[in-house]
Amino acid sequence: MKYEMDARVRFSEIDEHDRMTISALINYMQDCCTFQSEDVGYELETLRRKKMGWFLLSWKIELHDLPRMGDRMKVVTWVSDYNGLFAKRWFEILDENRNVLARVLSIWTLMDIAKLRVMRIPEEMKESYSFDEPLPGNFGGRKIKAPEQGEYAFDFHVEKIHLDTNHHMNNSRYVEMAREVLPEGFKIHFLEVEYRKQAVLGDHVRVEKVESDVNMNFPEGIISDGSSYQRSVTVIMKDDQNEIYAVVDFLE
Repeated sequence: MKYEMDARVRFSEIDEHDRMTISALINYMQDCCTFQSEDVGYELETLRRKKMGWFLLSWKIELHDLPRMGDRMKVVTWVSDYNGLFAKRWFEILDENRNVLARVLSIWTLMDIAKLRVMRIPEEMKESYSFDEPLPGNFGGRKIKAPEQGEYAFDFHVEKIHLDTNHHMNNSRYVEMAREVLPEGFKIHFLEVEYRKQAVLGDHVRVEKVESDVNMNFPEGIISDGSSYQRSVTVIMKDDQNEIYAVVDFLE
């Protein structure tokens, strides 16, 4: 059975257009799968005691609409399969009439926190989560291709306000910063994020962008729901040694 979480859009979660922000949407999905872990016996404290933690590797978000302030919605999640060291977790964001607002594929891995390395997912843990079929459509490959160099946009330092409970920059914060480079009026239809390196307190992050009519991850111009996109903005976040923290693709 799929896991469901009811929610209502708060005033603090909307943007200047009275729509929920992308980062708020991501936070709801993170909350939903965290609550599922709590409900099946893998609470945060339990995972910490076992020196384990789930780490997100990527998002692929097909966006149809964003709810408004006060709208009721439902976040639905499930796992389709475990492939070696990786888990595919899916989400659907539904309005109160169960119309689809977003369809999402995310890739996760389980980390040994003490040894700072990926670990195999225990069988008893696998059996605890909801399983169902993957969503149809081309969500692209696991790895996101990124241009080697982009146009400089801006830079920033990671501050305490950016951090999560693992003392790394929170997943949604990368998207918030990446959105800053989008052209005025750009309407996001598909968003994908790959996290390659953890940014921590004090790290310097250089933000670069590449604008194009053709995205190198979807060269045929067709995305997961079978529709075409009009233009692409790729955002690359790097450290001082030119290593990539994250790649964010926006397709309109």
